[in-house]
Amino acid sequence: MQTPNTNINKNYQVQCPCCSTALRVKKGDSFLTCPTCKMVLLVKVKTRLPQKKDAAALAREEKAAAKAAAKAERQRLRAEAAEDKALKAKENELARTQTAETALQKKEDVALVREAKAASKALKKAERQRLRAEAAEVALQKKEERVLAKRNAILAKERANRVRPLTQAEIFKIYSARLRKEAWIKAGFAALAVAFTVLFISSLAIWLTGFKFVWLSLILWAATIMVATPAFYFGKFAPSKKRVAQRMDAFGLEERMLTLVEFEDKEDSYMLRRQREDALAAINNFSAKFIKFAVSVAMVVAVSVSAGLGIAMTTVSALSAKGVIKGGNEIIEDMTTPELPEYEITYEVEGEGFINGELFLIDTVKQGEDGIEVVAEEMDGWAFEGWSDGVKDPIRVVTNVTCNMEFKAIFVELEEGEPGEGEDGEGGDESGNVPQESQPGDKPGDGDPSEHPPQNAQGSGQWEPNNQIIDGETFYGGSTFDNAYDTAMGETAGNGDISGDGQGMIGGYMNGIQQ
Repeated sequence: MQTPNTNINKNYQVQCPCCSTALRVKKGDSFLTCPTCKMVLLVKVKTRLPQKKDAAALAREEKAAAKAAAKAERQRLRAEAAEDKALKAKENELARTQTAETALQKKEDVALVREAKAASKALKKAERQRLRAEAAEVALQKKEERVLAKRNAILAKERANRVRPLTQAEIFKIYSARLRKEAWIKAGFAALAVAFTVLFISSLAIWLTGFKFVWLSLILWAATIMVATPAFYFGKFAPSKKRVAQRMDAFGLEERMLTLVEFEDKEDSYMLRRQREDALAAINNFSAKFIKFAVSVAMVVAVSVSAGLGIAMTTVSALSAKGVIKGGNEIIEDMTTPELPEYEITYEVEGEGFINGELFLIDTVKQGEDGIEVVAEEMDGWAFEGWSDGVKDPIRVVTNVTCNMEFKAIFVELEEGEPGEGEDGEGGDESGNVPQESQPGDKPGDGDPSEHPPQNAQGSGQWEPNNQIIDGETFYGGSTFDNAYDTAMGETAGNGDISGDGQGMIGGYMNGIQQ
């Protein structure tokens, strides 16, 4: 069913007159079919007359138009900027490509230059090698010519001195004399190698045993040379006829002389005579001086090595004999003998006195050795009574130390009126007389024997007249307090191991004694 004109409302919709269904009109549609009743509708668009717009609508439209224009301008500017950016990127890419191509071209040019230089260098090197080879060849040729000229001169001289060609016996005699010299030289080299080996062994034995006669190894070296040289000559290097013939055939005679020697005792025949004549004629064109002395490289190396070892070992043994370095026996003894322990001998003072100028002394000694000599010195007003182990001698040396030991020097204060403490400070009595044991010229042993006991195993010393001479040095039996005070304070101040508090304590102690 079809209806003619159907008006379109403001929402672009038409209403089916049959079933009142609202239908949507699209742009360009002239007919519509109702999906409900299947009616075909003819679409008619009404033409509306333009109405007068108010000012607000015009302003909105102008604002929208300006906004659209601005947006279009921004889009245009963005497009132009994007186009410029793409153009610049293309130009930069082109520049980078050109730069890379230029760098590659330069690299290729540098490589070509290097290759050209290398090729030129190789050509020059090859040319230099060729010139050196040519020069060496020319030099060799000249040398051969000189050798040949020298040989010809020697042959001419020898032929001028000959009245006839040499016989077989004369030829062998001349060449044998030449080869005997070479044999003696070889025997000398071999004897030297053996002699230096003997020198090394004998010097090593002297060094190991501590033997002082180093010259004995030199005598053995000389004797070995004298014995070994003829032994090597006659036992190994003496030239036989066969060896002489072999050296003569080395001139290019193709074993003619060797064959001549082998058939020397054979029955004479025409062929043998012809061969002998041919060999003699060929050898007469050479001279024995053409044979050069030859010593093998192995023999030279053996002599050099044995000489170095022998001389070095002889030097070591000589230095050991002089005491510059340790001997082998000493080194072995040091390696096999355990190190000896060390012990301490401690010396202390009881009373007022010193031990070797010190109040306290420690002597470190290895096992079995002797300690140092110590002297007990009393101060004024005090007397040495003895050591803590009963020894009365103020001078002692501890021998054969086997353990840690401690000794104390005991000093006793003298009573008033006893010798050594007079009123005048000189050790006399009230009348001013000097005690008998202190008279000049008297020996310490002239008085009471108990005052000076005999020496024992742990003390030493020798008394002499005049001021108590002990072991060649003057011993006054104790210095004055002032001297002792100055000595003690000076040594304390110079000792870096004593702190300031310790020095103060020692000073207070000395001041207490003085008071």
